Amino acid sequence: MDEWKATNQKSSGRCWLFATLNLFRPGTMKKMNVKEFEFSQAYLHFWDKFERSNHFLEAIIETSGRPIDDRTIHFLLSDPIGDGGQWNMAMNLIRKHGLVPKSTYPESNSSSSTRWMNSILKDILRSSASEIRGILDSGGSEKEARSHK
Repeated sequence: MDEWKATNQKSSGRCWLFATLNLFRPGTMKKMNVKEFEFSQAYLHFWDKFERSNHFLEAIIETSGRPIDDRTIHFLLSDPIGDGGQWNMAMNLIRKHGLVPKSTYPESNSSSSTRWMNSILKDILRSSASEIRGILDSGGSEKEARSHK
């Protein structure tokens, strides 16, 4: 049986990141000839929030011609950012942003307990969506809207 320490996602919805990174641990520890090693879940969590925010704002730009009471707009604004994910999302983050050791990018209060941060990000993203729609509704270009992201 493996003797390395279990990882702890604490009060966050990052089980999908922890599970994915734990799959890479045994091979990495063997290759590095170490008894303990952990990849930074916080690092991928940062990039996940970054990519989700960008995706949300791009969706707002792409749907700018729809009325504000459109079902798609309602869906986008109802929960612009969350924690949950799956294997393919983790792999896309790893392919794009790579991996770093936990010692290089340790846990923080906001990565270990995501509720407060997600609440703040939702407010910021909804406000940004309103501003972006305002730019586009007043005749601004998509380039202008994207520069506001």
